[in-house]
Amino acid sequence: MAVKREVNFYGTPLNAVSISKSNLILFIAAENGVILTVILPMGVQIEYKEFKIHSHSIKKMCLGSDGSVLVSCSEDSNICVWEVKNTANKTRKIDKPLVYTDDILVNLSKYDELHENIKKIETAVNKLETENTINVNTIIKSIEQEIKDINKANTTQYYETIKKNEVMTFVLKINNNTILIYK
Repeated sequence: MAVKREVNFYGTPLNAVSISKSNLILFIAAENGVILTVILPMGVQIEYKEFKIHSHSIKKMCLGSDGSVLVSCSEDSNICVWEVKNTANKTRKIDKPLVYTDDILVNLSKYDELHENIKKIETAVNKLETENTINVNTIIKSIEQEIKDINKANTTQYYETIKKNEVMTFVLKINNNTILIYK
């Protein structure tokens, strides 16, 4: 095996490479989320097109067995399915329509970490809810006691005032005239 040509290409790291069944198109996944399609054989001037759909670095790329579909996945857990046209611009119809999903792909350790964090947050929320319930109940009991104390003080004051008025006020009726005498 011998290297036919070495090319410093595109100026960013390249993560994955795949070649079409016809050996006429080279697919290159770049670090910045771009897929480059390079027309083969490469001349002095390299002909290529950029396709950008990923917002993060593309980590894997695979061409379907019949060469009509290219699948790419990136660091942000997005998977994109590309329809590949051959050089005669003929395409193969996909029998079923593509269904898009909001599913997020994560590895098992990341899932376990997220699941553990969710458990910790749920525990913290439950603890805070319990503390909050205890604090609210304590405040309610305190306010109820204050209301009872104020009510008792007001009732006592009311009856003391009535007793003072009874002692201080005498009503004497003399010849149908009312005379108030205060002590």
